[in-house]
Amino acid sequence: MITSALLFAAGIALGWRFGLWMILFTSGCLTAAYVALHLIPSAFGWLEFLILLAHLAALQGGFLLGQYLSQAGEKH
Repeated sequence: MITSALLFAAGIALGWRFGLWMILFTSGCLTAAYVALHLIPSAFGWLEFLILLAHLAALQGGFLLGQYLSQAGEKH
């Protein structure tokens, strides 16, 4: 839960400042790091896959909110 909150906050910061290529790069890095950490010690099962999807959803949801906030700030 804490990890998802931190990823959501990081996504907001990325969305506020950067564009699409940064979120693609960050999502790829998160996926690679998660797979590397969880594939080595044990078998990569459905639970790990669902946790990875939840973390990616938090990161990308924060990114979308950050993009919205940055666009709303430019209009005023």
